[in-house]
Amino acid sequence: MSAPGTGTTYELTGPRSRDMLDVAAYADARGRLIAYVDMSFDQWRDQELGKRGLSERLFEHFLTIAHVDAANRAGAQT
Repeated sequence: MSAPGTGTTYELTGPRSRDMLDVAAYADARGRLIAYVDMSFDQWRDQELGKRGLSERLFEHFLTIAHVDAANRAGAQT
């Protein structure tokens, strides 16, 4: 994320990993509405990801990233 007018980029991490509720709360504090809807992996795959018309390769990539995230193996901290 770049600070307006500075050209400086700040990583949005910290002393702990953030979940989607944290991300939505941060956006809300900044005056931007982001709704987080908790759903099962199968629901997300079939109802949300499946209707995007993605190539098979990109579809599989998103599934892999979702599994990595769900296993909390992507929680980089700075």
